[in-house]
Amino acid sequence: MSALFCDRPPVAPSLLSACSLPPSIERYFATINAGCFQDTAALFAPTGALFPPFEIPITGRDRLTTYLQQEADGMELVPLQAEINDHGRQFAVIGRVKTLYFKLMPPGSLC
Repeated sequence: MSALFCDRPPVAPSLLSACSLPPSIERYFATINAGCFQDTAALFAPTGALFPPFEIPITGRDRLTTYLQQEADGMELVPLQAEINDHGRQFAVIGRVKTLYFKLMPPGSLC
């Protein structure tokens, strides 16, 4: 298991999903819901990729951390259905996301 980078406690897996998931996938949801994005990215292989809906894949742990900090802060992900492909190396998860409609940015942070 990799070292934890976040000091916030992860959400208990029993609260995360209505489906049974492998421990690494449950940890993905626990760390992302806790806002521990560096821990989330550490779950991926060094060249692993996240395929966000309607976007190009995000590849590499540093890029994943940055992406999640920008896009996933304040989200709550709940997996409902999972599919494992390629001998357990690929996971497709369907679920729901609770998110803010917008965020207030500090003055001067916009283009």
